[in-house]
Amino acid sequence: MGIKHKKHSPRNDTADSTIVQPSDWNEEHEIDGMLGALSGLDATPGTFPYVKPNGDPSVAKLTEFGRDLISLATADDILLALGIGDRLRDVVSVLDYAVSRSQRTAIRNGDVGIETVWGDAVADASARGVGTILIPAGNFTSSSAALSNPGVVVRGEYGKTVITKYGDGNVFQTHNAPPEVSGGLIGLDALVGSVSVVMQSGLGASYAVGQTCVIISETAIDAGQPSKKAEFVDILGVSGDTITFWQPLKDSYLVAATARLLPVSLTDGVAYSDVAFVMDSSLTGLSTTYAERSAIDLRFCRRPLVQGVRVKGPIATGVQLIGCRGALISDYRAYDGGSATTGTSSPESSEGASGFGYGIGEGNLNEGLIVDRLYAERLRHAYTTYGLVAAYGWSYGCPRNSLISNSQHISPKNAGFDTHQTGDGITFSNCHTIGGHFVGFQIRSRATRVLGCSATDTIGAGAWIRGGYSGSTGTCGDRSEVSNFSAVRTNSGVTFDGTDYREYGAIVDDARETILRGISAREVGGPIVTTGRNGVGGNLEYRDLHGKDICQRTVTKPFAVDLRNMNFGLSADISEVRVIDTSSLVTDIVKIGAANNNFISLKNVRGVGNTGLEVSAVSGAIVDYEGSQLITGRLYATRTGTVISTVAIPGADTIYLYPFYVDHARKVTSGSGRVVTGGAGSSIKAAVWRNSALSNRPLGSPVLVDNAGASTATNNSNAVLAFFGFLPTGWYWMGVKCTGAPPTMLSIPSADQFMAAFMGAASLAANALSVASTYNNAMPAFAEGAAFTEFVGNGAPIINLGL
Repeated sequence: MGIKHKKHSPRNDTADSTIVQPSDWNEEHEIDGMLGALSGLDATPGTFPYVKPNGDPSVAKLTEFGRDLISLATADDILLALGIGDRLRDVVSVLDYAVSRSQRTAIRNGDVGIETVWGDAVADASARGVGTILIPAGNFTSSSAALSNPGVVVRGEYGKTVITKYGDGNVFQTHNAPPEVSGGLIGLDALVGSVSVVMQSGLGASYAVGQTCVIISETAIDAGQPSKKAEFVDILGVSGDTITFWQPLKDSYLVAATARLLPVSLTDGVAYSDVAFVMDSSLTGLSTTYAERSAIDLRFCRRPLVQGVRVKGPIATGVQLIGCRGALISDYRAYDGGSATTGTSSPESSEGASGFGYGIGEGNLNEGLIVDRLYAERLRHAYTTYGLVAAYGWSYGCPRNSLISNSQHISPKNAGFDTHQTGDGITFSNCHTIGGHFVGFQIRSRATRVLGCSATDTIGAGAWIRGGYSGSTGTCGDRSEVSNFSAVRTNSGVTFDGTDYREYGAIVDDARETILRGISAREVGGPIVTTGRNGVGGNLEYRDLHGKDICQRTVTKPFAVDLRNMNFGLSADISEVRVIDTSSLVTDIVKIGAANNNFISLKNVRGVGNTGLEVSAVSGAIVDYEGSQLITGRLYATRTGTVISTVAIPGADTIYLYPFYVDHARKVTSGSGRVVTGGAGSSIKAAVWRNSALSNRPLGSPVLVDNAGASTATNNSNAVLAFFGFLPTGWYWMGVKCTGAPPTMLSIPSADQFMAAFMGAASLAANALSVASTYNNAMPAFAEGAAFTEFVGNGAPIINLGL
């Protein structure tokens, strides 16, 4: 195709050959390519040109579809119309529903709220059967009512998709309706452990195998949990009006309490992944009233998934679950939440808004939540349960059988991990609190387990188990377990509620039926364990309590185990307590501070470096050392069998020694010998030595001793000795020496063969040992191999031990 410029140049060419010359301009030009191929076609209305396969030009009629296609605004829309767009796949993007390129950009930059397109995205996804809505990289905003999720996966781009919330309301929510509380009345009581229920006559036909229901009652779970009884059940079989369940009932449901079996609808398919939320921390008022201000609020969903989600600045719960079953939350981060507190140490005074900034909260009926890899910074609680809130519109059930694992909370503003007075069977596994203004773990729900967890550098205790004093027996933290728990530098000061945790244990146990096993406390401010801070506790089982340099800051409670108080008549079983105290700050290892008819069983209590006793108890405490019931305030003989009272001590300035066995470890607070006939100007000194396993003879320095002496000058009197110490199970030697006219005391007869039977003697007639020792000298230490004389005769005095 040839063309020429309409205007010609009259000028002559120049000598510069590198530039376009006038003659070049004036020449006829050839057009090739698409325009060349289409040359010669006439302009025909309603057609469009095209090139045939052989290269010839042609025209085709423009159809109505073609005109509509050309009128579309974006390339994405044209691809969709051609049948190759993203919306025909299993994912749609919210930005597909912007009405213009400029709006698309404004939504992505946060100038226009994401709610502008969310409804269209949900409607279109539902119509096309698409299960995932993509929110691509961008800084989105939301300032309207919550974005409703009817059951789709909301997927972002990790670290790149951010939604900032302005004002009240949740960001996303799935609010499936709870069961309607009507009909479904049971006909016979269904007790805890039952696997079936009998309905009122004719109602069994309303149920089907495989159906999920909720069984409820109008009775409160217990005094500490005002929410009413409820739990999920799955129907295994239907026979007439008898409905059989896959699982046994966890509570009892009575006809008199209007128990019902109600079908429940749970929303499936809800999930969130790789989305970051920034909440509006400027809001106020949450400290006294409930408000919906969660990033994700899930109600009555089945197996919802939250993965790779981040929440910054929550003043309510970041992710909330009510009525959900089998939820999974993993790789979740939440930080800088509000916390309504009081006092001079209030985090609110310097960090963020007030409120209740929880990372994860579950309330009312909820079952089987699994949380894995939760990381929190500066929240009120990383995780908590909560009870009845009228605004939920559902007043039944409590969280059950949740597992929170492999998680960490840095610098919490309240308890790092928490349960309120609602919940049953919540488990924390491999969870850790570092720093913080309060306690590491606050346990207020029954049968909670804290397994393989730790608390480090907290102002308060490592764990506080709060039990029955908050309600009836079985309420709150009762029947909980803390095992393999490590507390390091906890109990450092006074918390915002005014409690001086330097005077309490790394574990504070105010509950019944608590199990503590494998507790390690290092460099903590107070004891390892304090029991009965609020006058409540009992039926306890403590095993393997280890303390290294504990009681670093305490003033009044320098003990390893402080049994401060327990409920009347309840017991404590404590064994394997070990303390290493390089600074000698600990006095008594176990301190029993109350005698409410409590039965205390102790076994293997040991300390190195402490300055007091292994066990110290107030008068009247009933203490069982390794199985034998010993009562403080009484005397216990060191010899059994025949004694005599007619022969005086054989001579002064000689120690007479006999062996005795302590079958159960005991605290000794005094010694006493019975004087039958006093000796003029006489007194005795006494001591107890350990037995050598090599020679079966006294060894080392005395473990109990009175070097001041006690008078034996009065007939029919007791010579009271100032013994004070602790005797573990084993063999010992009692030794006595006198001055003045030897008194007649209860003593060992010459025919006694106890020493020869158990310690051996050159002569079977020997019933004691003797060694010279001037009365005025202190009772000596005996080296291995020291020389003793085997004593044969009457009169070696017997000394009793007082507890």
